[in-house]
Amino acid sequence: MIAWTNYYRPHRFADLQLTSVREQMLQLQAGVNFPQVMLFAGPKGTGKTSTARILAATLNTPANKALIQQCYLHPSGQKPATGLADPELDQPGIMDILQGNSYAVVEIDAASHRGIDDVRALQEQVYVPPPLSQVLVYILDEVHMFTAEAFNALLKVLEEPPAYAFFILATTELHKIPATVVSRCLVVNYRRASEDELVANFERILTEQKLTADARALRQIASLADGSFRDGVKLLQNVAQSGEISVAQVEKLLVGGLDQQIETLVTITLNKDEQALVDYFANLRALNLDESFFLKTLLTFLYDQLIANIKKTGPTKLNYKQTEFLLKKLIRVTPNTIVPYLELELTLLEIFSQAKKK
Repeated sequence: MIAWTNYYRPHRFADLQLTSVREQMLQLQAGVNFPQVMLFAGPKGTGKTSTARILAATLNTPANKALIQQCYLHPSGQKPATGLADPELDQPGIMDILQGNSYAVVEIDAASHRGIDDVRALQEQVYVPPPLSQVLVYILDEVHMFTAEAFNALLKVLEEPPAYAFFILATTELHKIPATVVSRCLVVNYRRASEDELVANFERILTEQKLTADARALRQIASLADGSFRDGVKLLQNVAQSGEISVAQVEKLLVGGLDQQIETLVTITLNKDEQALVDYFANLRALNLDESFFLKTLLTFLYDQLIANIKKTGPTKLNYKQTEFLLKKLIRVTPNTIVPYLELELTLLEIFSQAKKK
């Protein structure tokens, strides 16, 4: 089954769900005024990568070739008579750009390519003109993970990029970006989506899917998404697969049984029972429960336990040291697209193994 989070990505700036970001990007599009270096800052799942891909598709769409030449590649100094057209989805390569399958877009995970050698390799790559597109768009995701040396090397590229190169620096932690880097960027601020924005996005998808839903159920899913379009769509698809989008199904699939699942996992962890843990995750995969939502719920449970221990507001399943330890170990666990829950399972098995050696 096709993941709705990929299938229903926006294809033009007018489709962006965050009002402030949509208006800012449409204004830049109308004036052919996109700077070559931009910084997209805000929570995960709010559209930063989608916006960057739309930019790449817009700059490379054939209808805009003359304007890109006039304004960027061979600037004439004349004010453009018209704005840039939307991406032409029927033209070769444009959908590939929007889907992240094009050489016109280079997406770099700064969390795993964070050193000065990685930036030096990028510098060498940047000065090779694109063979198959007008411009190249580099997306540096989680750029706050760069080392200080890497940021210093990056500055040299950002100060005078080649005419055909555009840089999108994306981060969830703007405060960690050096001021010298921020000063060279146009900052686009993303925020958590409101319930109304999430529900509007759900309704658009359901209309295309020819599905109906209880309005209260959509509100409930939106509240569980915690401001993330991506997480919200994942949860919506999870419920839709059951054949009924109702409050009862949301309670059953996303709320009701999850508390018990978390309690069971905590008990297994306290007992350091490796066999029970393996069986637990096998069962969890069979339930097809969204991993991002599960991880968020687990971390929320652990945080609530931590606060309850500090404030001494009542009995807790975990003491302060246990809760603090697990939070530090699990906070960086991320969903796995190949084997769901793999990183969480391996992390807990490693904790069990280390505990038994003591």
